[in-house]
Amino acid sequence: MVQLFDNQIQNCENISSHNVICTLPEHRGVRYTRLPINALLDVVRNDGYSTMQQHIAKSELTRREFVEPQDLPFDIDISLHSVNRLSTKHMHRYLNNCDGQGIVHWLQEKVIECLRSLGTGKTVKQLDGVSAEHSGMTFTFKQHSKVWNRLVLVTVT
Repeated sequence: MVQLFDNQIQNCENISSHNVICTLPEHRGVRYTRLPINALLDVVRNDGYSTMQQHIAKSELTRREFVEPQDLPFDIDISLHSVNRLSTKHMHRYLNNCDGQGIVHWLQEKVIECLRSLGTGKTVKQLDGVSAEHSGMTFTFKQHSKVWNRLVLVTVT
């Protein structure tokens, strides 16, 4: 397996984040596929990084199918119950696909992906009581009882 450092790559075309080693001081020697989402977002959003580092970070975010939470028309809460259910029923999914993320952040990404798969333009009221399957899990949502325009993931089965 050939490994390249991000500062050795000359051409951005058709570059993959696989087997590319990060040279950023805080993540030196770590593959881009193992960097946490917040580190990748930092590289993409800030000008202090090389064009190649930004390109590789964008490529990795795309590979992970990352979706910005602020693109949704409402807020999402994740109940402690749903995190507990995930940890007891689907821990293997998390461990096999977490890419260095914490369990809550990973779950939030899966919830956003699930909501996107249901189609854009849905309101919190339309999603109240909905159970939807995504990535081998079933997410059940409920409208927040006290906060307007907030959807709560109540359980994962």
